[in-house]
Amino acid sequence: MSLHAERRHDWEKRLTEEQEERLIEGIVAFKKAGHDLDLYHEGGKLDVYEPPMTVSLYALTDAFHREGDAKKVLEHWAASEGAALHLSREPKATTLVRHIDTLLESARADVNGLEHSTTDELRGSLELGVRAAGGPMNLVAIDLARIAEEVQKERETNERAPFSEVVRNQLKAALQRDSGGVLWMRAPTAEERAVARRVVDR
Repeated sequence: MSLHAERRHDWEKRLTEEQEERLIEGIVAFKKAGHDLDLYHEGGKLDVYEPPMTVSLYALTDAFHREGDAKKVLEHWAASEGAALHLSREPKATTLVRHIDTLLESARADVNGLEHSTTDELRGSLELGVRAAGGPMNLVAIDLARIAEEVQKERETNERAPFSEVVRNQLKAALQRDSGGVLWMRAPTAEERAVARRVVDR
């Protein structure tokens, strides 16, 4: 996606045109320093490919207001998780991706408020875009390698539990968190969490 676009999303409206230009300049400088990335205006997120991480543009905007230098903020978040979601890119997430893809297939037709859903096997991530009460879409990203670890732990203590049930349990637990392998692009409402939980509770 282009780094520059029409200013029509709510995270952009928290910035003046001059501030947004400086924010974008910082992102471009970070990219030129060797961090390939894509910016998604509507989703309010920045996907960085090295190191693999997802950044909330809402959080980045807040940090920019405090510190005035988006490049330095991104460099700090690249070095330590902080407000960004670092992705593990581990092969053990592959089985989860295939299972979750099946789950999402039925959810797309049945769950009101689900605007976007995707898995990325290379990055090891799940993304859900939910909309509640006519508001803007809110996106949540989940590191599936960390979900896979929790699934393995639960199955070791309860070997008879069906795999699909264990996966659902761990995804529902993740959606109640705001960190620890989970990143909401902006603080979710209770209704947004509920929509996301209905997606995974298939």
